[in-house]
Amino acid sequence: MSWLKLTKPFVLSFLLVCISHMMSISFCWGVVTITPANNGTCLNLAPGGAFTTLTDMVITENSNSDFSNQTGTTIIMGAPTGFEFQVGVGSVSYNTGGNFTSATITVDNDTIIVTISVAGGNKSDVLTISGINVRALSSGSSGNIYRIGGTALISGGGSGSGNSYGYLTATNTGLTILSFQNGNWSNPTTWVGGIVPRCGANVQINHVVTADITASTPNLTVNSGGNLVANNSVSVTSTFTINGTGIYTHSNASDASTGIFGGVESLSSTSRMIFNNWYNNNIPLGSLISGTTGDITFNSTGTWQQHGTFSPNKISGNLTVSQGTIYMDNGTGGTTSLTLKDVTISNSGALFIASGTNRNLTLVTGNFTDNSTGGGASAIVFNCVGTINWTANGNVTLGDHWYNIYNAGYPTANMTTTINGNLTMTGSTVNFAYGTNTPLNLVVNGTTTISGSPGNIYIMNGGTGSLNFTTDNMIVSAGSNNFLMGGACTGSASFNIINDLTISGGTTTLYGVFNPAFTSTVNFNVGRDIIITNADMIVANTNSDVEIETGRNLNISGAGSYFTAQQRPVNTSSINVTVNGSLNVTDGIYFHTLGEGIMNLTVTEDLVINTGYFFGVDKTTGAPNIGTATVSIENFILNGGYVQFMDTKTSSAPSLIFNCTNNFELNWQSNTDRVYLLAYHGNNDALLDLNIGGNFIATGNYPGATFISSKSDGDETIDIAGDFNISGGLLYFVNDAGGPGANSHNIVTNINGNILISGGTTFLSTRNGTADVNVGGNVSISAGILNLKHESGQALMDVSGGYVQTGGTFNIHSSTTSITDTCIVTINGDFSQTSGVLNFDNANGGSPLAEHKLYLNGSNYTIGGSAYITH
Repeated sequence: MSWLKLTKPFVLSFLLVCISHMMSISFCWGVVTITPANNGTCLNLAPGGAFTTLTDMVITENSNSDFSNQTGTTIIMGAPTGFEFQVGVGSVSYNTGGNFTSATITVDNDTIIVTISVAGGNKSDVLTISGINVRALSSGSSGNIYRIGGTALISGGGSGSGNSYGYLTATNTGLTILSFQNGNWSNPTTWVGGIVPRCGANVQINHVVTADITASTPNLTVNSGGNLVANNSVSVTSTFTINGTGIYTHSNASDASTGIFGGVESLSSTSRMIFNNWYNNNIPLGSLISGTTGDITFNSTGTWQQHGTFSPNKISGNLTVSQGTIYMDNGTGGTTSLTLKDVTISNSGALFIASGTNRNLTLVTGNFTDNSTGGGASAIVFNCVGTINWTANGNVTLGDHWYNIYNAGYPTANMTTTINGNLTMTGSTVNFAYGTNTPLNLVVNGTTTISGSPGNIYIMNGGTGSLNFTTDNMIVSAGSNNFLMGGACTGSASFNIINDLTISGGTTTLYGVFNPAFTSTVNFNVGRDIIITNADMIVANTNSDVEIETGRNLNISGAGSYFTAQQRPVNTSSINVTVNGSLNVTDGIYFHTLGEGIMNLTVTEDLVINTGYFFGVDKTTGAPNIGTATVSIENFILNGGYVQFMDTKTSSAPSLIFNCTNNFELNWQSNTDRVYLLAYHGNNDALLDLNIGGNFIATGNYPGATFISSKSDGDETIDIAGDFNISGGLLYFVNDAGGPGANSHNIVTNINGNILISGGTTFLSTRNGTADVNVGGNVSISAGILNLKHESGQALMDVSGGYVQTGGTFNIHSSTTSITDTCIVTINGDFSQTSGVLNFDNANGGSPLAEHKLYLNGSNYTIGGSAYITH
């Protein structure tokens, strides 16, 4: 039969092995219990090292006959390799009343010899070996005290049985144990030589080693490729070193001040420490670390105060917060300077750089990224104020609930943020300044981007502080609540985009300043192009002046796109837009102002409408408009669309001054195309001053397409330096012939070139009022209809050149209602009519009351062919 053997500690439990026979008779044998010495660890080294006295080694019978009858037999125990006993020190004893009659001991440096005599087997016996002293001969030694010989007969305790009488371990002072492979600390196979580090051994870790037991070492080194995962405390009494890219992962709640940070630390700037747990969130990590650190990752739950212990530049690596809330300084440390490398907030993490006590702060970081989800808000400055300067020497990416500076009570502060890379905002709520009267100077030397799934984006949210925002480029591709300046903000606003502003996305809206109570000037400058594609931009909803300027073009495209310079209806200020290139509207909408103030639009190149919409002053309800509108452009080109330069009630006779340096082109694309200069037909006394340096051109065979110069009661002056060339559409000067309202006024028209009519219908003076038309060139009619005067009022037309009509109709008076005013046409050059109709009056009911006249002052007159002149 085999015997049961147990080691460390070795206890032979009482075992009865019974063999049953047919007659139900049982024969049982017992074995002794051996209790080994249990304090043989970390033994001192010889020579000079003190001996350690072991606890008792005890052999206990479980059956009265486990010690056989014997006289003068021996038990010989051997010291394991690397250890020695103290010669002559030790004793042996047995219990009284048993079967033992004698027991003696001899201790040599490597053996213990016990000599026993036993008489009888009817009593319980216990043999105890005491006072054995031992020490180690070499570092790293370990082994068991075994019975190696002797003649004593002991059931279960014979020589070679493998029963341990004590496990011995040498002190490892001065010994360095290296990891061999990934594994647990307690597993010998994890370590070179199969030696588990203990008893003062130094440790070097080059693999992933998990501290599955509590351990201690004088010096701990984690090298590149190594990661100590401390699920249990690893105490360091001298130096904790992380070299290269080594990693320490703290995953226990033991007191780190007496554990891993019990000595001093030497941490490379490229190393990394990960904290998955911490023993007391009121104890800052930085207070336990001597010197600087490498990368730090906070991944523990709860709110962990750092009390400014990382100021000014204690973290030489990157800072990551992936779980829990970290306060770098809640005011306890009074931090005024902090330098970090890359900062990342992820998962459920949250980070506050400065809070609590008011103070100034200079913060320098590398890349700054907040991609957290559900961890609550993070902030640079939270509920404290001062002069705050943050420089990010990299990119800033904000993907969650984030504040640059937050306060609830609107205290006064001052903040400058400089981002020397790109700024990307994708988060649910981003506020650069919230709840403070904070002048904010935000400079982005790269591109500012709003993308992803933003909820509410504010550069400035409330307060009396001014905002100066500068960025190289700006790209907005998502979000309907993107505010550069919103809330109850009242400070001045200056926006400078060095290159391009690009806005796109079906539901994307960018607001410049949105506060109806805002009275400071809005300055919005773009160095190159504003490009709006299927998106919206509202520069201002304020009660203030607005100054907008682009270095090149303003392009609006897409049926869902619109650009609004001023949205507030009761604004009485000046709205000035300067485009140092072309203003192009393709299918989209341009609103200059919906308010009551002054409109100034300057386009140094072309204003082009491609089946789009253009509204200059657009306000038909409420108080009348009191401001003059001035439009200065190189060319006006309509390729289909709907245009109203001034559609508003007026008082005090403001003017629409329209200066077109070159051509004014109407290229009709459908019968619904419309161009109105002064569009309001009700309470409107605005004056029109139209100046065209080139030609006035209307093309396209769409008889319903309409141009109206003015529906106002105010007079108009039309100056065209080139030709008046009409081949299609319906063109009215002085209101229209059949529309609502009866607004009438006088008109003076000066055309330095020719009048060329080859299609369409043109009214040079439609409603009541005098008309003075001066033509510096010729009048040529080949098709279409030209009307000098439609309703009442004297009309004078003086043509410096000749008159050529090969078709079409010229009505000196075109209304079917008789008038009493005289209309006079003077042709100072040759007159030729070979076809078409020249009609003095189109009135019904017999002879007209007025005497209309045609003076021909030239030397040649030709009337023939199918020409027709009627009175």
